[in-house]
Amino acid sequence: MDVFSSIFQWCWDKIIEFANWLLSFLPHSPFQQYLNDFSNLPYLHWLNWFVPFNDFIIIGTSWLTVIALFYGYQILMRWIKVIGE
Repeated sequence: MDVFSSIFQWCWDKIIEFANWLLSFLPHSPFQQYLNDFSNLPYLHWLNWFVPFNDFIIIGTSWLTVIALFYGYQILMRWIKVIGE
């Protein structure tokens, strides 16, 4: 049983290594400079008290993740012909 887990772990490590290699070709975020400048505003914490941008970002990201998972699951199920068109 240890042989199978070591083979699986080796394969998983190679997949992660390949994914990191592919991601190394992507450029850094073009918005990082603007986000850093925006976070240094002195009145930002007062604005966040009235309009909770952080909560909006968390809720929006969660919603987009769930929608992406739903469509991915739907495409997968149609691909293996579990559900109809």
